[in-house]
Amino acid sequence: ILGMNLRNYISHERKYVDRRLAQDLTNLGIGAMLHDIGKIDQRPELRRTHVLDHHEDEEGYRAHTARGFELLRGRLESTAAGILLHHHQRYDGKGFPEPTRTHLERHPEPLRGHRIHVFCRIVAVANVLDGMMAACEAKGQPKVAALAALQAPEIRKMFDPVIFAAAVRCIPPF
Repeated sequence: ILGMNLRNYISHERKYVDRRLAQDLTNLGIGAMLHDIGKIDQRPELRRTHVLDHHEDEEGYRAHTARGFELLRGRLESTAAGILLHHHQRYDGKGFPEPTRTHLERHPEPLRGHRIHVFCRIVAVANVLDGMMAACEAKGQPKVAALAALQAPEIRKMFDPVIFAAAVRCIPPF
C-alpha cells in the first residue's frame, strides 16, 4: 500500500531507470515479504523481537540482515535482495549493517539519506510501524497508539520524511 501511494516518488528516486520499470513494485513486495528471512535460524525469542526492542543478543539480532542477504543472494533481483540487507538502515545514518571497508576507503561512510535505496527506506518505515502495532496489541493498547508513538522526534528522524508522511497518511488508525 505504501509503495503504491509513493509511485511518483519512487520513480523520481529511481531516475536512472525507465519510468515504467521504476514504478514496478514487484521487487519491493518480494523484498518486504522476505526481509526478515535471516531470522530463520535464530532462537524463537530473537525471531519475535523487533529493532526497537532491547535484546541481550544485539549482535546476533543485527546479523539477521546479512544472513538473509547471503541466503538469497543470486536468487532475487538486486533491488529485492538489497531490502534484506538494508531494511535497518536509517535515514539519519544510524543503522545496520555497518558499511564494509574496501581497499579504497579507510573509513567508509554509513548509508544515509538518499544513498539508501528507496525500497529499503519504504520497508524500514513499514517494518517499524508493524513492530509498534504488534507491541500495542500485545499490551492491549489500540493500534492508533503506534501511530502516536511513531510521531516521536527520535523515531521520525530515522526515516525519509516523504515516506514517513505517506505512511502516516495511508495507514488507517483503527
